[in-house]
Amino acid sequence: MSQLCFLCGKPASQTCSDCKLVQYCSESHLKTHRPFDECLPFRVGFVEGKGRVVIAARDIKAGEAVITEHPLVKGPGNKTPPSCLQCLKKWESDTTCTVCGWPVCNEKCQGGELHQLECQILAKISKERLPDFLAHQKAGHSPNYAAIFALRLAIISRSSTDAKDRLDLLMDHKNEIIADPQFEDLWNSPVIKFLTKEFESGFSSDDILRGIGLFCTNAVSMVDCNGRWIFPTFSFLSHSCISNSRFFVHPGDMVVVRAQMDVKAGKEVTIPYTDPFSGNIVRRESIRNLWYFLCCCERCQDVTELGTNVSAVRCRICMASEEEGGRSFLLPTGSEDLHADWSCSQCQNTISNKTITMLVLGLKNKVKEKDGDLPGILDLLTSLEEFLHPNHFLILELKQKWVNMASKSEKNDKDTLENIINFLSDIMKINKKIDPGLTLTLGENLKLLNRAMLNLGKIKMQAGEISQKEFMNIALGAAANIKFAKKCFENSYNE
Repeated sequence: MSQLCFLCGKPASQTCSDCKLVQYCSESHLKTHRPFDECLPFRVGFVEGKGRVVIAARDIKAGEAVITEHPLVKGPGNKTPPSCLQCLKKWESDTTCTVCGWPVCNEKCQGGELHQLECQILAKISKERLPDFLAHQKAGHSPNYAAIFALRLAIISRSSTDAKDRLDLLMDHKNEIIADPQFEDLWNSPVIKFLTKEFESGFSSDDILRGIGLFCTNAVSMVDCNGRWIFPTFSFLSHSCISNSRFFVHPGDMVVVRAQMDVKAGKEVTIPYTDPFSGNIVRRESIRNLWYFLCCCERCQDVTELGTNVSAVRCRICMASEEEGGRSFLLPTGSEDLHADWSCSQCQNTISNKTITMLVLGLKNKVKEKDGDLPGILDLLTSLEEFLHPNHFLILELKQKWVNMASKSEKNDKDTLENIINFLSDIMKINKKIDPGLTLTLGENLKLLNRAMLNLGKIKMQAGEISQKEFMNIALGAAANIKFAKKCFENSYNE
Protein backbone atom coordinates (compact mmCIF):
# COMPACT_ATOMS: atom_id res chain seq x y z
CA MET A 1 0.00 0.00 0.00
CA SER A 2 1.47 3.38 -1.04
CA GLN A 3 2.17 5.93 1.69
CA LEU A 4 0.36 9.26 1.62
CA CYS A 5 1.42 12.73 2.71
CA PHE A 6 0.06 13.53 6.17
CA LEU A 7 -1.08 16.98 4.96
CA CYS A 8 -2.33 16.80 1.36
CA GLY A 9 -2.93 13.07 0.85
CA LYS A 10 -0.71 12.81 -2.22
CA PRO A 11 1.74 9.90 -2.61
CA ALA A 12 4.72 10.40 -0.30
CA SER A 13 8.08 8.69 -0.36
CA GLN A 14 9.66 10.16 2.77
CA THR A 15 8.97 9.57 6.47
CA CYS A 16 9.79 12.05 9.25
CA SER A 17 13.18 10.94 10.59
CA ASP A 18 12.43 12.30 14.07
CA CYS A 19 9.00 10.92 15.06
CA LYS A 20 8.63 8.24 12.34
CA LEU A 21 4.86 8.86 12.52
CA VAL A 22 4.04 10.72 9.31
CA GLN A 23 4.99 10.73 5.65
CA TYR A 24 5.43 13.87 3.57
CA CYS A 25 5.66 14.75 -0.10
CA SER A 26 7.66 18.01 0.02
CA GLU A 27 9.97 20.04 2.22
CA SER A 28 7.29 22.70 2.73
CA HIS A 29 4.93 20.06 4.12
CA LEU A 30 7.69 18.71 6.38
CA LYS A 31 8.07 22.25 7.72
CA THR A 32 4.34 22.26 8.53
CA HIS A 33 4.86 19.04 10.51
CA ARG A 34 8.00 20.28 12.23
CA PRO A 35 7.97 24.10 12.20
CA PHE A 36 10.44 24.40 15.09
CA ASP A 37 12.31 21.74 17.06
CA GLU A 38 9.40 19.39 17.78
CA CYS A 39 7.13 17.32 15.56
CA LEU A 40 3.47 18.26 15.73
CA PRO A 41 1.22 15.26 16.57
CA PHE A 42 -1.40 15.50 13.83
CA ARG A 43 -2.28 14.36 10.35
CA VAL A 44 -5.09 15.39 8.02
CA GLY A 45 -7.80 12.81 7.34
CA PHE A 46 -11.15 12.74 5.56
CA VAL A 47 -14.58 12.18 7.12
CA GLU A 48 -17.68 11.77 4.97
CA GLY A 49 -20.03 14.71 5.46
CA LYS A 50 -17.29 16.89 6.97
CA GLY A 51 -14.45 16.79 4.48
CA ARG A 52 -10.85 17.14 5.65
CA VAL A 53 -10.31 16.99 9.39
CA VAL A 54 -7.38 16.96 11.82
CA ILE A 55 -6.57 13.57 13.39
CA ALA A 56 -4.26 12.84 16.34
CA ALA A 57 -1.20 11.01 14.96
CA ARG A 58 -0.45 9.72 18.47
CA ASP A 59 -1.84 10.07 21.96
CA ILE A 60 -1.90 13.79 22.83
CA LYS A 61 -1.78 15.03 26.43
CA ALA A 62 -3.95 17.91 27.65
CA GLY A 63 -1.98 21.15 27.29
CA GLU A 64 0.17 19.85 24.43
CA ALA A 65 0.52 21.87 21.21
CA VAL A 66 -1.22 20.25 18.22
CA ILE A 67 -0.78 22.90 15.52
CA THR A 68 1.33 26.05 15.26
CA GLU A 69 1.05 28.07 12.07
CA HIS A 70 1.65 31.50 10.54
CA PRO A 71 -1.01 32.94 8.22
CA LEU A 72 -0.84 32.39 4.47
CA VAL A 73 -3.02 35.45 3.84
CA LYS A 74 -3.79 38.54 5.91
CA GLY A 75 -6.15 41.40 5.14
CA PRO A 76 -9.08 43.60 6.19
CA GLY A 77 -12.48 42.23 7.13
CA ASN A 78 -15.53 42.67 4.93
CA LYS A 79 -17.37 45.03 7.30
CA THR A 80 -14.83 47.66 8.17
CA PRO A 81 -14.23 51.40 7.98
CA PRO A 82 -11.29 52.48 5.79
CA SER A 83 -8.02 51.16 7.22
CA CYS A 84 -4.40 51.05 6.13
CA LEU A 85 -4.02 48.28 3.54
CA GLN A 86 -0.63 47.36 5.02
CA CYS A 87 -0.87 47.46 8.82
CA LEU A 88 -4.72 47.44 8.96
CA LYS A 89 -4.82 50.24 11.52
CA LYS A 90 -7.84 52.52 11.39
CA TRP A 91 -7.37 55.22 8.78
CA GLU A 92 -7.43 58.49 10.71
CA SER A 93 -5.91 60.85 8.14
CA ASP A 94 -6.35 61.54 4.44
CA THR A 95 -3.07 59.86 3.43
CA THR A 96 -3.44 57.58 0.43
CA CYS A 97 -1.08 55.50 -1.66
CA THR A 98 0.44 57.71 -4.38
CA VAL A 99 0.18 54.80 -6.83
CA CYS A 100 -3.32 53.36 -6.33
CA GLY A 101 -5.08 55.99 -4.21
CA TRP A 102 -6.20 53.60 -1.44
CA PRO A 103 -5.70 54.40 2.29
CA VAL A 104 -2.30 53.86 3.92
CA CYS A 105 -0.66 55.32 7.03
CA ASN A 106 2.51 56.63 5.45
CA GLU A 107 5.22 55.97 2.87
CA LYS A 108 6.49 52.94 4.78
CA CYS A 109 3.06 51.28 4.70
CA GLN A 110 2.67 52.19 1.03
CA GLY A 111 5.76 50.13 0.24
CA GLY A 112 4.82 47.28 2.59
CA GLU A 113 4.80 43.69 1.36
CA LEU A 114 1.09 43.17 1.97
CA HIS A 115 -0.11 46.23 0.10
CA GLN A 116 2.27 45.61 -2.77
CA LEU A 117 0.31 42.44 -3.57
CA GLU A 118 -2.62 44.43 -4.97
CA CYS A 119 -1.26 47.96 -5.44
CA GLN A 120 -0.60 47.76 -9.19
CA ILE A 121 -3.98 46.15 -9.82
CA LEU A 122 -5.89 48.75 -7.77
CA ALA A 123 -3.97 51.45 -9.65
CA LYS A 124 -5.97 50.51 -12.76
CA ILE A 125 -9.13 52.03 -11.24
CA SER A 126 -9.87 55.41 -12.77
CA LYS A 127 -10.13 58.39 -10.41
CA GLU A 128 -13.82 58.69 -11.27
CA ARG A 129 -14.50 55.12 -10.10
CA LEU A 130 -12.25 55.19 -7.03
CA PRO A 131 -14.32 54.68 -3.84
CA ASP A 132 -14.94 57.81 -1.76
CA PHE A 133 -12.90 56.79 1.28
CA LEU A 134 -13.42 60.08 3.13
CA ALA A 135 -17.19 59.60 2.91
CA HIS A 136 -16.76 55.97 3.95
CA GLN A 137 -14.64 57.13 6.89
CA LYS A 138 -17.47 59.35 8.12
CA ALA A 139 -20.02 56.58 7.56
CA GLY A 140 -17.86 54.07 9.48
CA HIS A 141 -18.04 51.47 6.71
CA SER A 142 -16.35 50.99 3.35
CA PRO A 143 -18.19 48.30 1.31
CA ASN A 144 -15.39 47.93 -1.24
CA TYR A 145 -12.93 46.84 1.44
CA ALA A 146 -14.61 43.44 1.20
CA ALA A 147 -12.83 43.11 -2.17
CA ILE A 148 -9.29 43.26 -0.77
CA PHE A 149 -9.07 39.85 0.90
CA ALA A 150 -10.69 38.06 -2.05
CA LEU A 151 -8.32 39.87 -4.42
CA ARG A 152 -5.26 38.92 -2.37
CA LEU A 153 -6.34 35.29 -2.38
CA ALA A 154 -6.75 35.37 -6.17
CA ILE A 155 -3.31 36.99 -6.59
CA ILE A 156 -1.54 34.53 -4.28
CA SER A 157 -3.22 31.53 -5.92
CA ARG A 158 -1.96 32.69 -9.32
CA SER A 159 1.56 33.65 -8.24
CA SER A 160 2.49 30.72 -5.94
CA THR A 161 1.97 27.06 -6.82
CA ASP A 162 2.55 26.00 -3.23
CA ALA A 163 0.02 28.54 -1.92
CA LYS A 164 -2.52 27.48 -4.56
CA ASP A 165 -2.07 23.83 -3.63
CA ARG A 166 -2.70 24.66 0.05
CA LEU A 167 -5.77 26.78 -0.72
CA ASP A 168 -7.17 24.17 -3.12
CA LEU A 169 -7.59 21.83 -0.15
CA LEU A 170 -9.96 24.25 1.63
CA MET A 171 -13.76 24.39 1.42
CA ASP A 172 -15.50 27.56 0.18
CA HIS A 173 -19.30 27.01 0.44
CA LYS A 174 -19.78 29.11 -2.71
CA ASN A 175 -23.27 27.80 -3.43
CA GLU A 176 -24.52 28.66 0.04
CA ILE A 177 -22.99 32.14 -0.17
CA ILE A 178 -24.68 32.82 -3.53
CA ALA A 179 -28.00 31.65 -2.08
CA ASP A 180 -27.70 34.04 0.88
CA PRO A 181 -30.32 36.86 0.62
CA GLN A 182 -27.56 39.40 1.37
CA PHE A 183 -25.25 38.14 -1.38
CA GLU A 184 -25.93 41.06 -3.75
CA ASP A 185 -25.31 43.80 -1.17
CA LEU A 186 -22.42 42.14 0.67
CA TRP A 187 -20.50 40.47 -2.14
CA ASN A 188 -21.77 40.71 -5.70
CA SER A 189 -22.00 44.48 -6.06
CA PRO A 190 -19.09 45.73 -3.88
CA VAL A 191 -16.69 42.88 -4.69
CA ILE A 192 -17.39 40.76 -7.79
CA LYS A 193 -18.82 43.50 -10.00
CA PHE A 194 -16.31 46.01 -8.62
CA LEU A 195 -13.31 43.81 -9.52
CA THR A 196 -14.64 42.54 -12.85
CA LYS A 197 -16.86 45.32 -14.23
CA GLU A 198 -15.73 48.62 -12.73
CA PHE A 199 -12.17 48.04 -13.95
CA GLU A 200 -10.05 45.24 -15.39
CA SER A 201 -8.44 43.47 -12.45
CA GLY A 202 -7.35 40.52 -14.57
CA PHE A 203 -9.41 38.05 -12.59
CA SER A 204 -12.69 36.36 -13.46
CA SER A 205 -15.90 36.29 -11.44
CA ASP A 206 -15.14 32.66 -10.55
CA ASP A 207 -11.68 33.63 -9.24
CA ILE A 208 -13.17 36.30 -7.00
CA LEU A 209 -16.09 34.15 -5.85
CA ARG A 210 -13.64 31.43 -4.85
CA GLY A 211 -11.77 34.04 -2.77
CA ILE A 212 -15.01 35.19 -1.14
CA GLY A 213 -15.88 31.59 -0.29
CA LEU A 214 -12.45 30.92 1.21
CA PHE A 215 -12.74 34.11 3.25
CA CYS A 216 -16.22 33.36 4.59
CA THR A 217 -15.44 29.75 5.43
CA ASN A 218 -11.87 29.91 6.72
CA ALA A 219 -10.84 33.42 7.80
CA VAL A 220 -10.07 33.99 11.50
CA SER A 221 -10.80 37.35 13.14
CA MET A 222 -7.97 39.44 14.55
CA VAL A 223 -8.44 40.65 18.12
CA ASP A 224 -6.82 44.08 17.92
CA CYS A 225 -8.21 45.32 14.60
CA ASN A 226 -10.92 44.60 12.04
CA GLY A 227 -8.72 42.23 10.07
CA ARG A 228 -8.67 38.55 9.19
CA TRP A 229 -6.14 35.75 8.69
CA ILE A 230 -6.28 32.46 6.82
CA PHE A 231 -4.23 29.66 8.36
CA PRO A 232 -4.53 26.75 5.86
CA THR A 233 -3.75 23.89 8.27
CA PHE A 234 -5.80 25.42 11.08
CA SER A 235 -8.72 25.62 8.64
CA PHE A 236 -8.95 21.81 8.57
CA LEU A 237 -10.06 21.77 12.21
CA SER A 238 -13.71 20.85 12.60
CA HIS A 239 -16.10 22.41 15.06
CA SER A 240 -17.56 20.68 18.08
CA CYS A 241 -19.66 22.29 20.81
CA ILE A 242 -17.78 20.09 23.30
CA SER A 243 -14.36 20.38 21.70
CA ASN A 244 -11.17 18.73 22.92
CA SER A 245 -8.86 21.62 21.96
CA ARG A 246 -8.66 25.41 22.04
CA PHE A 247 -6.65 27.99 20.16
CA PHE A 248 -5.15 31.42 20.64
CA VAL A 249 -3.14 33.77 18.45
CA HIS A 250 0.46 34.44 19.39
CA PRO A 251 1.48 38.14 19.33
CA GLY A 252 3.69 37.29 16.34
CA ASP A 253 0.69 36.44 14.11
CA MET A 254 0.96 32.71 14.83
CA VAL A 255 -2.03 30.56 15.74
CA VAL A 256 -1.43 27.90 18.40
CA VAL A 257 -3.84 25.00 18.96
CA ARG A 258 -3.56 23.12 22.25
CA ALA A 259 -5.39 20.07 23.49
CA GLN A 260 -7.56 20.94 26.50
CA MET A 261 -8.23 17.24 27.14
CA ASP A 262 -6.27 14.07 26.42
CA VAL A 263 -6.85 13.01 22.80
CA LYS A 264 -6.28 9.38 21.81
CA ALA A 265 -4.38 8.51 18.62
CA GLY A 266 -6.77 8.31 15.68
CA LYS A 267 -9.37 10.60 17.28
CA GLU A 268 -10.43 13.85 15.65
CA VAL A 269 -9.07 17.12 17.04
CA THR A 270 -11.84 19.72 17.35
CA ILE A 271 -12.24 23.35 18.37
CA PRO A 272 -15.30 25.54 19.07
CA TYR A 273 -16.11 27.95 16.24
CA THR A 274 -18.40 29.94 18.53
CA ASP A 275 -19.13 30.58 22.20
CA PRO A 276 -19.75 27.17 23.86
CA PHE A 277 -21.56 28.80 26.76
CA SER A 278 -24.60 29.84 24.69
CA GLY A 279 -27.53 27.45 24.60
CA ASN A 280 -28.54 25.41 21.54
CA ILE A 281 -31.32 27.87 20.70
CA VAL A 282 -28.74 30.62 19.97
CA ARG A 283 -25.57 28.67 19.17
CA ARG A 284 -26.86 26.27 16.51
CA GLU A 285 -28.55 29.01 14.47
CA SER A 286 -25.37 31.10 14.61
CA ILE A 287 -23.26 28.19 13.36
CA ARG A 288 -25.58 27.55 10.43
CA ASN A 289 -25.72 31.24 9.46
CA LEU A 290 -21.97 31.85 9.69
CA TRP A 291 -20.47 28.53 8.55
CA TYR A 292 -23.27 27.00 6.48
CA PHE A 293 -23.65 23.68 8.29
CA LEU A 294 -25.94 22.20 10.92
CA CYS A 295 -23.92 21.02 13.90
CA CYS A 296 -24.78 17.45 14.90
CA CYS A 297 -22.32 16.94 17.75
CA GLU A 298 -23.35 15.00 20.87
CA ARG A 299 -24.54 18.14 22.61
CA CYS A 300 -26.54 19.48 19.67
CA GLN A 301 -28.31 16.15 19.19
CA ASP A 302 -29.45 16.15 22.83
CA VAL A 303 -32.29 18.60 23.60
CA THR A 304 -31.17 18.63 27.27
CA GLU A 305 -27.60 19.51 26.16
CA LEU A 306 -25.89 16.65 28.03
CA GLY A 307 -28.37 16.88 30.88
CA THR A 308 -27.52 20.50 31.70
CA ASN A 309 -30.80 22.06 30.48
CA VAL A 310 -28.96 25.29 29.66
CA SER A 311 -31.70 26.24 27.18
CA ALA A 312 -34.73 25.01 29.15
CA VAL A 313 -37.61 27.44 29.81
CA ARG A 314 -40.18 27.16 32.62
CA CYS A 315 -43.67 26.00 31.68
CA ARG A 316 -46.14 28.76 32.56
CA ILE A 317 -49.10 26.38 32.75
CA CYS A 318 -47.40 24.16 35.33
CA MET A 319 -46.28 27.12 37.47
CA ALA A 320 -49.55 27.20 39.43
CA SER A 321 -49.06 23.68 40.77
CA GLU A 322 -45.30 23.84 41.26
CA GLU A 323 -45.51 24.70 44.95
CA GLU A 324 -46.49 21.12 45.67
CA GLY A 325 -43.85 19.49 43.47
CA GLY A 326 -40.85 20.05 41.26
CA ARG A 327 -40.63 22.59 38.47
CA SER A 328 -41.58 21.75 34.89
CA PHE A 329 -39.68 22.94 31.85
CA LEU A 330 -40.10 23.29 28.10
CA LEU A 331 -37.56 21.76 25.70
CA PRO A 332 -37.51 21.27 21.91
CA THR A 333 -39.46 18.26 20.67
CA GLY A 334 -36.48 17.23 18.52
CA SER A 335 -32.93 18.18 17.56
CA GLU A 336 -33.11 17.64 13.78
CA ASP A 337 -35.25 20.73 13.10
CA LEU A 338 -33.90 24.02 14.45
CA HIS A 339 -37.44 25.41 14.42
CA ALA A 340 -39.15 22.51 16.19
CA ASP A 341 -41.87 23.35 18.72
CA TRP A 342 -41.09 23.25 22.44
CA SER A 343 -43.03 20.96 24.74
CA CYS A 344 -43.46 20.47 28.51
CA SER A 345 -42.65 16.95 29.71
CA GLN A 346 -45.33 17.16 32.43
CA CYS A 347 -48.44 18.77 30.92
CA GLN A 348 -47.59 18.41 27.20
CA ASN A 349 -48.05 22.17 26.76
CA THR A 350 -46.57 23.13 23.37
CA ILE A 351 -45.10 26.50 22.42
CA SER A 352 -43.75 27.54 19.01
CA ASN A 353 -40.01 27.93 18.49
CA LYS A 354 -40.62 31.51 17.36
CA THR A 355 -42.20 32.42 20.71
CA ILE A 356 -39.37 30.82 22.71
CA THR A 357 -36.74 32.49 20.52
CA MET A 358 -38.33 35.92 20.99
CA LEU A 359 -38.42 35.39 24.77
CA VAL A 360 -34.77 34.27 24.96
CA LEU A 361 -33.45 37.01 22.66
CA GLY A 362 -35.38 39.63 24.62
CA LEU A 363 -33.92 38.39 27.90
CA LYS A 364 -30.48 38.13 26.26
CA ASN A 365 -30.59 41.85 25.44
CA LYS A 366 -31.49 42.64 29.05
CA VAL A 367 -28.51 40.61 30.27
CA LYS A 368 -26.19 42.34 27.81
CA GLU A 369 -27.39 45.80 28.85
CA LYS A 370 -27.05 45.14 32.59
CA ASP A 371 -23.64 46.38 33.61
CA GLY A 372 -21.92 48.21 36.46
CA ASP A 373 -24.69 47.59 39.01
CA LEU A 374 -24.27 44.64 41.39
CA PRO A 375 -27.69 44.97 43.10
CA GLY A 376 -29.33 45.47 39.68
CA ILE A 377 -27.77 42.25 38.38
CA LEU A 378 -29.11 40.33 41.37
CA ASP A 379 -32.58 41.80 40.78
CA LEU A 380 -32.48 40.74 37.11
CA LEU A 381 -31.25 37.31 38.18
CA THR A 382 -34.29 36.89 40.43
CA SER A 383 -36.52 37.98 37.55
CA LEU A 384 -34.95 35.50 35.08
CA GLU A 385 -35.42 32.62 37.49
CA GLU A 386 -39.17 33.13 37.05
CA PHE A 387 -38.89 32.19 33.38
CA LEU A 388 -35.80 30.00 32.96
CA HIS A 389 -34.19 26.82 34.24
CA PRO A 390 -31.67 27.47 37.06
CA ASN A 391 -28.92 26.23 34.72
CA HIS A 392 -30.04 28.39 31.79
CA PHE A 393 -27.12 29.95 29.95
CA LEU A 394 -28.45 33.48 30.52
CA ILE A 395 -28.63 32.91 34.28
CA LEU A 396 -25.07 31.53 34.26
CA GLU A 397 -23.93 34.48 32.14
CA LEU A 398 -25.44 36.91 34.66
CA LYS A 399 -23.82 35.08 37.56
CA GLN A 400 -20.45 35.22 35.80
CA LYS A 401 -20.90 38.93 35.16
CA TRP A 402 -21.77 39.52 38.81
CA VAL A 403 -18.77 37.47 40.01
CA ASN A 404 -16.34 39.33 37.75
CA MET A 405 -17.63 42.72 38.87
CA ALA A 406 -17.78 41.81 42.57
CA SER A 407 -14.22 40.40 42.43
CA LYS A 408 -12.88 43.58 40.79
CA SER A 409 -14.67 45.75 43.36
CA GLU A 410 -12.68 43.91 46.07
CA LYS A 411 -15.74 43.76 48.31
CA ASN A 412 -14.74 41.38 51.08
CA ASP A 413 -17.88 41.22 53.24
CA LYS A 414 -19.16 37.76 54.13
CA ASP A 415 -22.34 37.90 52.01
CA THR A 416 -20.48 38.97 48.87
CA LEU A 417 -17.81 36.28 49.28
CA GLU A 418 -20.43 33.57 49.86
CA ASN A 419 -22.30 34.72 46.76
CA ILE A 420 -19.10 34.56 44.69
CA ILE A 421 -18.38 31.03 45.88
CA ASN A 422 -21.94 29.80 45.30
CA PHE A 423 -22.21 31.40 41.85
CA LEU A 424 -18.84 30.02 40.75
CA SER A 425 -19.79 26.56 41.96
CA ASP A 426 -22.97 26.71 39.84
CA ILE A 427 -21.03 27.96 36.79
CA MET A 428 -18.16 25.46 37.03
CA LYS A 429 -20.52 22.52 37.54
CA ILE A 430 -22.17 23.20 34.15
CA ASN A 431 -19.00 24.32 32.34
CA LYS A 432 -17.40 21.01 33.27
CA LYS A 433 -19.91 19.34 30.94
CA ILE A 434 -20.18 21.86 28.08
CA ASP A 435 -16.58 23.15 28.03
CA PRO A 436 -14.47 20.41 29.65
CA GLY A 437 -10.74 20.28 30.25
CA LEU A 438 -7.94 22.82 30.67
CA THR A 439 -9.84 25.91 29.56
CA LEU A 440 -8.94 29.55 30.15
CA THR A 441 -12.40 30.13 31.66
CA LEU A 442 -11.80 27.40 34.22
CA GLY A 443 -8.41 28.85 35.08
CA GLU A 444 -9.83 32.34 35.61
CA ASN A 445 -12.72 31.05 37.70
CA LEU A 446 -10.43 28.94 39.88
CA LYS A 447 -8.39 32.06 40.65
CA LEU A 448 -11.53 33.98 41.63
CA LEU A 449 -12.86 31.04 43.66
CA ASN A 450 -9.63 30.62 45.63
CA ARG A 451 -9.42 34.30 46.46
CA ALA A 452 -13.00 34.29 47.75
CA MET A 453 -12.52 31.03 49.70
CA LEU A 454 -9.36 32.32 51.43
CA ASN A 455 -10.91 35.69 52.31
CA LEU A 456 -14.07 34.05 53.62
CA GLY A 457 -11.98 31.56 55.58
CA LYS A 458 -10.10 34.40 57.27
CA ILE A 459 -13.38 36.10 58.23
CA LYS A 460 -14.78 32.88 59.66
CA MET A 461 -11.57 32.09 61.57
CA GLN A 462 -11.45 35.59 63.08
CA ALA A 463 -15.11 35.23 64.10
CA GLY A 464 -14.40 31.87 65.71
CA GLU A 465 -16.62 29.98 63.25
CA ILE A 466 -13.78 27.71 62.11
CA SER A 467 -10.49 26.64 63.68
CA GLN A 468 -7.01 27.48 62.44
CA LYS A 469 -6.66 23.86 61.32
CA GLU A 470 -9.84 24.14 59.25
CA PHE A 471 -8.53 27.34 57.67
CA MET A 472 -5.26 25.60 56.79
CA ASN A 473 -7.26 22.88 55.01
CA ILE A 474 -8.99 25.62 52.98
CA ALA A 475 -5.57 27.10 52.14
CA LEU A 476 -4.23 23.70 51.05
CA GLY A 477 -7.24 23.18 48.81
CA ALA A 478 -6.72 26.64 47.31
CA ALA A 479 -3.06 25.86 46.60
CA ALA A 480 -4.07 22.68 44.76
CA ASN A 481 -6.61 24.64 42.72
CA ILE A 482 -4.05 27.27 41.78
CA LYS A 483 -1.68 24.55 40.61
CA PHE A 484 -4.44 23.23 38.34
CA ALA A 485 -5.33 26.76 37.17
CA LYS A 486 -1.72 27.28 36.06
CA LYS A 487 -2.09 24.29 33.73
CA CYS A 488 -5.07 26.03 32.14
CA PHE A 489 -2.93 29.10 31.42
CA GLU A 490 0.26 27.27 30.47
CA ASN A 491 1.76 28.62 27.24
CA SER A 492 -1.28 30.80 26.65
CA TYR A 493 -0.83 34.38 25.52
CA ASN A 494 -4.22 35.33 26.98
CA GLU A 495 -3.00 35.29 30.56
